[in-house]
Amino acid sequence: MRIMFVAATLLATSVVSTATAAPTARVGGGYTYVELSETFVGALEALEVKPKAIEPGRLKRGVLRFPIPGGALDLDTARGDVFHLGSLYLMADGTKVGLLNFIIDTTPMDPVLTGLVTVNGDLVDRVPLFNLGLTEAPELRKRRLQVQNVNVTLTGEAAEALNNIFGVDVFVEGLDIGVATIKTKVVDYDDDDDD
Repeated sequence: MRIMFVAATLLATSVVSTATAAPTARVGGGYTYVELSETFVGALEALEVKPKAIEPGRLKRGVLRFPIPGGALDLDTARGDVFHLGSLYLMADGTKVGLLNFIIDTTPMDPVLTGLVTVNGDLVDRVPLFNLGLTEAPELRKRRLQVQNVNVTLTGEAAEALNNIFGVDVFVEGLDIGVATIKTKVVDYDDDDDD
């Protein structure tokens, strides 16, 4: 069974600062795609965990896709936030874990993708789900912004939560989740030269 987990996701293990930063771009439209690793797919299959994407998210042929309604990113460093629509549910043995309202946050030293977590309909908390490693600089062409080859790994907090919820010990910090790509459009620039 081919499956896809979370969105998202995105950006840098470290943030490079420059003396002359590019303007911050307000973004909207497009999608974040995540192609799951065989390691993560195998772990879910072994546990018989069944994923289900909730519209407008989509799960198809091992790739999860979530729409981007808005956000803002610095064009040099990719620091900022990117918001997503849609949800993902993981179901096994009567337990239904919901992952909702994904936010890519690249402003901290260790960029993450966070999400609201529910268990059988009860809200647990907003949890840092995945660490994000940027391997290439953002590309901007004709107001289309793209970030590719973002390494997505499981956070320690998410690993502990999933192990506790499903009663297993297979999830570990740093587990390879897959590779993410963000494709969105620049809506406007926030530049110091603007009035």
